[in-house]
Amino acid sequence: MADLQALVAAISKTLSPIQAERRAAEAYLEGQSSSPAVINGLLQIISTKSTSTYVQQATAVYLKNHIAKTYANPEWENASVTERETLKGAIVGILLSSQPLIRRQLGEALATIAENEYPRLWPNLVPQLASALTEILSNALNKQKGKDMIPVVDWQKLQGILETLVAVFDRYPERERSNELYTEINYSLKHVQEHVKALFSVFVTVIYDGIEHMQPSVIQVVFENAALLCKMFYCLSWQDFPEYFEDNMQALMTGVQQLLVFESETVDAIGGDEYSPSCQLQASVLEVINLYAAKFDEDFRPYLQKYLEDTWALLVRRGKSTRYDTVAINGMKFLTIISRGPDHKHYESEKVLSEICKSIIIPNMLLREDDIDLFEDNPTEYLRRDMEGSDLGTRRQSAMELVKGLCMYYEKPVTTILSAYVKEMLDNGNDWYKQDAALYIVTALGWRSGTATEGATETSSLINVMQFFESFVLPRLVESANEPKQLQTPIFTADLVKYAMSFRNQISPEGCMKIAGICGKLLEAKEPIVRTYAASCIERILAMKKEIEQPMVNGDSTKQAQRKVSRLGRDEVKAMLPTFLPTAILAMRDSQQGNEYLMRLVLRFCSVSKDLMAPYIPELLPVLVEILKAVTANPANPHFNHYLFESIAALIRFNANPNSIAMFEKPLMDPLCNILVADVSEFGPYVFQIFSQLMLAHDVNLPETYDSLLGPLLTPPMWERRPYIPGMTQFIDSYIRRAKDRLKNKRQLEQVLGIVQKLLATKATDHHATHLLTTLFEIYDFSVLSNYVETIFRLLMVRLHAGKTTKLVRNLICCLSTFVLRFGVETMRKGFDSVQTNVLGQLLQQVWIPEVPTIRNPFQRRLCAVALTEIACGSDLCTRPPYIEIWPYLLEANVALTEGIVLDQEEGEDEDDEKLGPLGVAEVYAAAHYELNWGVSTKPTLSPLVADKEPQNVLATKVSEFMRMYNELFDPIVRGKMGEQAKRAIMSYMKQ
Repeated sequence: MADLQALVAAISKTLSPIQAERRAAEAYLEGQSSSPAVINGLLQIISTKSTSTYVQQATAVYLKNHIAKTYANPEWENASVTERETLKGAIVGILLSSQPLIRRQLGEALATIAENEYPRLWPNLVPQLASALTEILSNALNKQKGKDMIPVVDWQKLQGILETLVAVFDRYPERERSNELYTEINYSLKHVQEHVKALFSVFVTVIYDGIEHMQPSVIQVVFENAALLCKMFYCLSWQDFPEYFEDNMQALMTGVQQLLVFESETVDAIGGDEYSPSCQLQASVLEVINLYAAKFDEDFRPYLQKYLEDTWALLVRRGKSTRYDTVAINGMKFLTIISRGPDHKHYESEKVLSEICKSIIIPNMLLREDDIDLFEDNPTEYLRRDMEGSDLGTRRQSAMELVKGLCMYYEKPVTTILSAYVKEMLDNGNDWYKQDAALYIVTALGWRSGTATEGATETSSLINVMQFFESFVLPRLVESANEPKQLQTPIFTADLVKYAMSFRNQISPEGCMKIAGICGKLLEAKEPIVRTYAASCIERILAMKKEIEQPMVNGDSTKQAQRKVSRLGRDEVKAMLPTFLPTAILAMRDSQQGNEYLMRLVLRFCSVSKDLMAPYIPELLPVLVEILKAVTANPANPHFNHYLFESIAALIRFNANPNSIAMFEKPLMDPLCNILVADVSEFGPYVFQIFSQLMLAHDVNLPETYDSLLGPLLTPPMWERRPYIPGMTQFIDSYIRRAKDRLKNKRQLEQVLGIVQKLLATKATDHHATHLLTTLFEIYDFSVLSNYVETIFRLLMVRLHAGKTTKLVRNLICCLSTFVLRFGVETMRKGFDSVQTNVLGQLLQQVWIPEVPTIRNPFQRRLCAVALTEIACGSDLCTRPPYIEIWPYLLEANVALTEGIVLDQEEGEDEDDEKLGPLGVAEVYAAAHYELNWGVSTKPTLSPLVADKEPQNVLATKVSEFMRMYNELFDPIVRGKMGEQAKRAIMSYMKQ
């Protein structure tokens, strides 16, 4: 058993404000994490009632993170069996007896285990919870009246059960359909479906009979439980309509409807300005009926009219208070679903349309004082709702979606009705509140298709969005830009910018430049949201594309291909930089907290301007370094941080060379090294990618600083940190390319091969191993590698036998193709024969030939095609058994590659290839989260080994020479075994 006192002390110190104490505690816990006994210790701390609550909660958080890290390892099933069984045996009982805050952490931990093990390796999870539900229900159902049920139900325990079930079932929505998923859902339904029906009955009885006379705390927990039940019902129904629910539709829909319409001033008063218990429940009910209306419209149709009436009445009855926002949003979503679906005729009456516009759409388009307060006091939350499309959203967004939905079938009457409101709003020139609402109404009426990212791609023929822009939006934007620091109505200005951003595709390039100029001035505004909208508008204008036609790559001028290019030309971008970039830099410095939209704008300038940024690097780079130092101390905003590193990477990519590299290394080297010394895990993966870029910008005189960075990378513990692996792999690749002799002379090559062996051991990292091997084969002469070839080939064969995946095979073929072209076929044959005689023949026949045509990347196909020709015809290898038997199939696979034929195989990796943990959990980050688009490219590029070789010509030449030398031997094979398509193709190459 782990030392409980030491565990408690370490966990307590992880919360210490003193960094040294935190680091020491984290190091101790990391050292203990591999011990199976530590899980028993953690569970004991959490379950011991005398332990302080904050220690219990911190322990639960640590346990959750530990579990997430365990399952992030693709080989988790083969390790920690005792630990996992201990967890599964104890966690449910401890969870159900814990306080809510601790229970929530344990619920997330349990959900991670269930994601991986339920029901295959943990079949009793849901049955165990269902058994606890049965006990609670039996107590409740023995009573006839709700007021008698309330005292006999353990509501806290019930909440724990329902929270846990929701945590398990919450992954069913949005998951890709599969037989395995349906089997799991049916297994879950088998154990809880009757409980769902019974619980709806219990909640209706309790809520309608006696709930008003209970204590507020009891009322709160009853309604929270009812909302959890709705969530569970939603999750179990999402993929398909369960048969039991279909058979009991009447009882279920009646229960759900009664929960929706329940009203009580007593209950509604609980919660103050926050969401009341009844609002939380009504919002959850509306989510359920939204699902059923959207996915099971035929079965839901008998209940639709009643639900429409109730929802409409609820929307009208609920006021403008923010405590009713979720109900209003979900309710309008329900009306929108019906407007777009087969039952849209419920709205066909002009009277109905007029009433819905008057009583629902217009009130929810108007700004409230609460919206303005949020704009001023909590800009981050305002942006999250209004700009980023959070799950919560806003009333105005929902009202706009309802307008768009109604316009699908009733565009003309809806446009007529709402245009009258717009005219009235605009005629009142002094009421900017109404003018702001008019902006949203026109946006909704004018928008036909598009996305938030791309803007509107199609507009209504009944609304002239450009005329409205030119006559109303643009003059007011110009007025705002004249006094950006003294905006009278900043929220209105932000919405004007948002309108221009929405319809930027309809604005001419000259108009876009004018809007960008206005937004450049608005970057000086005091209000962070105005600056943010202005920055986002400029960034999206810079990102706009247009399609052009150009001759196809094969040079056939009669065929044209569509290609997207920047809508703004190089000269236009160059003209923007002197004014826009300094303003953006100043706005970024003035921002009290990291504004990701401003940083994204800087990134867009760096990536679009490319080498045009060179004159501004002395001004921009020090600012980015200053920001980097600040966020290193507190890396709070991952999006901001990512754009920051992307900006640095883009500057280096387009401007660094042997002559200018010192301008980048001097300011960057110390801050980047400090990140590694301080072990800022969020930034470490970025740092190695930046270092890789800096090294490649050198010619041959690589500074010795990089030698000191390489040493720690060659130790196995560093490679346990999976998010670091792509960056460290790229670092070693770049170092080898710029300092190959130093690596060889220091006898570090053996250590690199040790890293390769470690990376080959798991499916999640084997592609990094083949990456490093390919680099070694490209850079070093065979004399350097000869002593290691047998070991390398043995490791590759062992890995293939351990688990052949699509990803591994494709990367391995490309890696060995490089070996063939560098060192020759006979060298490869001897290397594999040293492992096992003629094993290369087996590899070619069972792996190489069947799989090589599935490679899709054109650069890789070119490499593999030339290598296949070399194997088939570049030596006398195929003149003797067993290779002579597979010779025609080598040529057929080669023709398939050369002709561009791709076998019908999924592009994605095998289902069990790489499974990474969720973002934000300690070290368990998805590696893709850290990949820099503007860093060193990880995409396959044209190998210099085949840059000047045309595969068809190589094949034709080599086959001709080979057949002249061995015609008597191979002519019968060509005639008897080679496919007609391959023969015709090769003959056509020879004639060219």
